[in-house]
Amino acid sequence: MALGSGIHGEVDALAVSGGDVYAGGGFTTAGGIEVNGIAKWNGNGWSALGSGMGMGGSYAGVHALAVSGSNVYAGGYFTNAGGSAANYIAKWNGSSWSALGSGMRGGSFPGSPSVYALALSGSDLYAGGDFATAGGKPAAYIARAYLLTVPALSVRRSGAQVMLSWPSVDTAGFALEQAGTLAPPVSWVTNTATITDDGTNKSVTVLATNSAQFIRLRRPGHRSF
Repeated sequence: MALGSGIHGEVDALAVSGGDVYAGGGFTTAGGIEVNGIAKWNGNGWSALGSGMGMGGSYAGVHALAVSGSNVYAGGYFTNAGGSAANYIAKWNGSSWSALGSGMRGGSFPGSPSVYALALSGSDLYAGGDFATAGGKPAAYIARAYLLTVPALSVRRSGAQVMLSWPSVDTAGFALEQAGTLAPPVSWVTNTATITDDGTNKSVTVLATNSAQFIRLRRPGHRSF
């Protein structure tokens, strides 16, 4: 059975969410309407996702799709999504496009990276393709992004003690790390103090030092776009 009058161009990726089918590829129209690389079929007709993808007025295409609820993640060969800058990977929230960080750079062809595969697992989005960095960090051809908001770390000193705290929600797997300097090469060490969790916040109490100490929350293995 045909899906309306179909898509006029190459389809490289498909994703399904409920009764909606998302298609990505190197096409500009679907069902006779302008869609620019990505479109949605709702069972009755095709519709555009904003103004779609672009690449400085030349060819742009979506090669990979992943869907979670109303969020659609698209990867491919494009430098803007919905008219806003988005380097080869972007998110559609049901009404508008947004970039995932600074996106991808590098690859086999200088200045021409692309994303060819996407997969979701919980709060992680995995991307594979032809790129050398993701979010400005080394990531040879594959990277992982944490999709939730990175938790804020609160620091409060009282006398000779310092309390470090952060939200309990969605922070499983995060480690508290510290370093004595940020001058390269930086040596981050995992803090092994006992973590207290009251259901709202997690906290650690450490002794204050006379020398500078830098603290961060990090999810091991995480590469942010």
